[in-house]
Amino acid sequence: MNMDSFFWKSVLMLPLLAGSEVIGVVELAEQRARREFSPAEIRLAESLSHQAAGALQHARLFDKVNRRVQELAALNRIAYRVSGALSLDELSAIIQEETLTLLPSEIFFFALYDAARNRVSYRRIWEGGAQLAPFEWDLQPSLTRHIIQTKRALRLDDQAVDFPPENAPQYYGGGSAHRSWLGAPIRMGERVIGVIAIENLLPRAYSQDEEQLLQTIADQIAVAVERVRETE
Repeated sequence: MNMDSFFWKSVLMLPLLAGSEVIGVVELAEQRARREFSPAEIRLAESLSHQAAGALQHARLFDKVNRRVQELAALNRIAYRVSGALSLDELSAIIQEETLTLLPSEIFFFALYDAARNRVSYRRIWEGGAQLAPFEWDLQPSLTRHIIQTKRALRLDDQAVDFPPENAPQYYGGGSAHRSWLGAPIRMGERVIGVIAIENLLPRAYSQDEEQLLQTIADQIAVAVERVRETE
């Protein structure tokens, strides 16, 4: 650290500890003259930093619990809304709205997989506030195919370099400019009947918690997707 750039003469740095985990740092600086912090000052600073760490940890836990409560309420709302959908267009609009409410992103798509024909129908594609035209294609090497084959969610911190070599990304619209990618299979038992995915312009935009949340959304809508698809 270059203390001169901050006009510091002396500095005392202490970790904010939550158990054995460092969750932050406290810096105390003197700008008037160089000096040594006394043992009493260090003990006081340590005591205050310990209290601050406890308060910060409690605030984080509160935020996490509050976020989880909101997510559960949203998942219940999704289940209620999709259960009343009468068409794939209505259903896909609900899925898009609710997914982007919970996981704000620049790109969203909802696709259905027809295993008998080995084709994927991209029913809902949203990018930067605009709906793109739906389309259908034979299942080709892609991130969508990777999810269908593995039957597992896929999270990429940077899809430009961090992708399954046998299933490189396929771009539609402006997707090539987006760095983070997160997708989840819509499963009925052992069958994958579709995929939902989101993308972000920034790298490392999604965490493991968000991956689990997207998979929970996909699991929540699976029965409704199968029901509506069978009626059309």
